[in-house]
Amino acid sequence: MYWPDTGTGVDTEPARKPVASAVRKYFTEGGLGVPPTVPGGDWFNAITNEVLNVLDAAGIDPSKTDDDQLLLAIQRISKAMSAREALRRTYADNGWTLRPIPESFKNGGLLPGFDPIDPDTFSRLGL
Repeated sequence: MYWPDTGTGVDTEPARKPVASAVRKYFTEGGLGVPPTVPGGDWFNAITNEVLNVLDAAGIDPSKTDDDQLLLAIQRISKAMSAREALRRTYADNGWTLRPIPESFKNGGLLPGFDPIDPDTFSRLGL
C-alpha cells in the first residue's frame, strides 16, 4: 500500500464531507439509468489511511512494490496478540495480572508482586 504518488495529491488531508447516507450503500458499475458509483477523495483517503495505520501498527514501512504488506501486518499483529494472550494466561494461572496494553512491559508496566530478584517468582512460572 502506498499513498497517491502521481503528483496530483495534496500534502494535507482535505476535510471530509458530511455523511450523505445513514444506510449502507454499495458500489455499482452503473447501467439501465443507474450511474456508476464515484468513490471520491474521502473514500480513497479513508481506505488508504486504514491500511497505512495497520502497516504502522505492525512496524512496516509502506512500499509501492510489495503487495503482501497488509497480509504480513495482519499476521504480525495477530501473532503478537496471541503471544500476549498466552502470557496473560500463564500469569493468570499463577495468580498474577498482566496490566492492559497501555501499561504493558513494552511501555514500562509492571506486574504487581513480581520480584525478578526472588527465585521463587521464576519457579512459580516454571522458569
